Amino acid sequence: MQNKFFAPRWLLASLALLGATRLCAYSLQTDASGIYVNKWQTSPVTMQLKLPNNTVLSDGNTLQSSVVAAMQKWNALLGTVQLSPQLSVPGAYHSGNSVNEIVMDSTMDGDAFPSGVLAITLSYTNGNAISEADLIFNNVYTWNSYRGSLRFGMQDIQRVAIHELGHVLGLNHPDQNGQSVVAIMNSVISNIDTMQPDDIAGAQKLYAAPGFVPENDSFLAATPITLTPAYAYLSGSNMAASRESGEPDHAGSSSTHSVWWKWTASIGGQLDVTTTGSDFDTVLGVYTGASVSSLTSVAANDDEESLDQNSTPQRKRTSKVSFRAAAGTTYYFAVAGWGDRDPGGIPSGYTGNIKLNLAFTQLEPLFTLQPTSRTIVYPFSLTLQAIASGSSVFYQWQRNGAPLTEGPLETAFNLGTVQPADTGIYTAIATAGGVSATSNPAIVGLQISTKLVGAATEVDHDVHHPNGNTFDQILLQGLGASFTADYLDQQISRLSFVDLNDDIVQVEFSGPGTVSIALDGSSAPAAAVNYNQPDVAYVKGHAGIVVTGATEDSHLAIFSVGRANAVNQELFRANVAYDGVADLAYVAILSANGKFGGLRLGNVNFFATRGYTGVYAPNVQFTGPVYVGDINAHDNATPVLVLGGSSDVRITGGGLLQANGRAVQVSGITQLQFTEGMKSSGTVLPAQPNHGRLEQNGTDVTAQVVSPPPP
Repeated sequence: MQNKFFAPRWLLASLALLGATRLCAYSLQTDASGIYVNKWQTSPVTMQLKLPNNTVLSDGNTLQSSVVAAMQKWNALLGTVQLSPQLSVPGAYHSGNSVNEIVMDSTMDGDAFPSGVLAITLSYTNGNAISEADLIFNNVYTWNSYRGSLRFGMQDIQRVAIHELGHVLGLNHPDQNGQSVVAIMNSVISNIDTMQPDDIAGAQKLYAAPGFVPENDSFLAATPITLTPAYAYLSGSNMAASRESGEPDHAGSSSTHSVWWKWTASIGGQLDVTTTGSDFDTVLGVYTGASVSSLTSVAANDDEESLDQNSTPQRKRTSKVSFRAAAGTTYYFAVAGWGDRDPGGIPSGYTGNIKLNLAFTQLEPLFTLQPTSRTIVYPFSLTLQAIASGSSVFYQWQRNGAPLTEGPLETAFNLGTVQPADTGIYTAIATAGGVSATSNPAIVGLQISTKLVGAATEVDHDVHHPNGNTFDQILLQGLGASFTADYLDQQISRLSFVDLNDDIVQVEFSGPGTVSIALDGSSAPAAAVNYNQPDVAYVKGHAGIVVTGATEDSHLAIFSVGRANAVNQELFRANVAYDGVADLAYVAILSANGKFGGLRLGNVNFFATRGYTGVYAPNVQFTGPVYVGDINAHDNATPVLVLGGSSDVRITGGGLLQANGRAVQVSGITQLQFTEGMKSSGTVLPAQPNHGRLEQNGTDVTAQVVSPPPP
């Protein structure tokens, strides 16, 4: 890659007479654009001191040691660059030889000094990197070294060196650039003998303060961005920033100094991002992903204007990208400086002060009224409502991801008298101008006053199990049913059906509340093909379960029937390889008091191709454990493990690998353990490492909540 801007030049810096001062601000050297500052991009800056060293001056220094002292004063104030003296003997010097030299001479590189000039700095740049600086003291003056007020007939080399080394670093004369300030960098000599606050501020603007490291140096420390309401204007710096292992080249640049911001889109739209206002040549990359070594590039840009568009020094070398942002997605922004490993480039990349500017244009409808979760007393009707902003909005209502009704005026959806088969997770899709947005999910469940409602039959009651429990047996016979448990008698209600892998599944519930089950893809009742039970007709399908009216005394357990948990071993056929895991779409919970007991689903694998799959229990605090076998979303499904809170959450034998690559939406989890599980056949499922990305409100929380399996 060739240098994008090459402008070798020399800069004149002079000291003249004492002048008046007023408060204002420092001035920095820039290129011809007046925007991009010139500074050293590598450190240390070695300077050969070719000054006489045989005379002791008033303060005990020599000419050489006085200049070294001036360097040390600057070094104590600077973070990313240090001046390094290389003592030499007086001799010839040459400007433009890529060697930084400090000398005494009667001319400035062969040209006469202007009248009254004590010293001069000749600087050369390659792009915006200072590549050489020579400091020449005018030997027609008498040089000494002292502090305090100026003395007649002798010049203080240390204060002049401090001034000239400020030019070496990239500072200009503030008083000659429209500023009025107390500063040693003013163009006139004065009683000021060391750096003033304005001088220090200017130098640290170029090189930061000692010990400075950007807070957002790493990907995981990316600074969150909030738009207010559709804009954000942020400041930062990549000085002293690093490059992480596995980090990509941003916009093709091999810069080693990158910093990070992140933003989560609440709705879909176009985001315009620029680094306009930054004082150096930036590169900008936008990504999605869970770690710095596994990022997906969304957009990238080196220069807002290419050389073909503008070949002048005024060309915009800051960066600009525009991209379509998807609701719920977290985007990471890396800002670094242009750099190139090829000869002639800046291998480590430019550094400087960053301005990051964001502007968002809403392209999808915004829901101003979200549908709310409801518990319906059976038999009553229900109307769900949702409203999205925008003109000509087209609505579609969905249950568990399956479309129900649609139209331009469908802000309200009447379910009629809610039946058990109507329970589930509902969403509204609003579309305007070809762009869609999805509402928050709303759980719809039933509260019944009897033991059983819907297509199910209680086939046995008060059954005493060898484990000491007493249960009532219910057999599902259609698309859906709702049931309760005799919790005052401390009994369990157990409902049976067959899942899509031909396992008999038991749904056991105890305590207050109502359990509703609804099947997708159900079949007519028939004997379970994998079992020796010809006299029992089971309904087969993919189940979604909603629990309402629950408290901390409510408990739900779901499992498949296998040799390890069945009393009657005659049920099983010798020639059948049982799946041994209960397959469900989701479990959704609404609590009467914000609490729930235990959720024991360690023998359950959740999967779906649409809607939500997993456990969805927002704002529900679990007093007992939450065990889940695994969750796997396919196609358009969204994996969820959303709780109000639990101290014991486990994935038992699964790894949360998502077939569609989506992140698992989580909440209420401080630690997620991956432990071993067991099939109902007794086969142990070893603990797996986590394969999923966990997000909470658009933020990747995988590293914070996942507890790795034991070795």
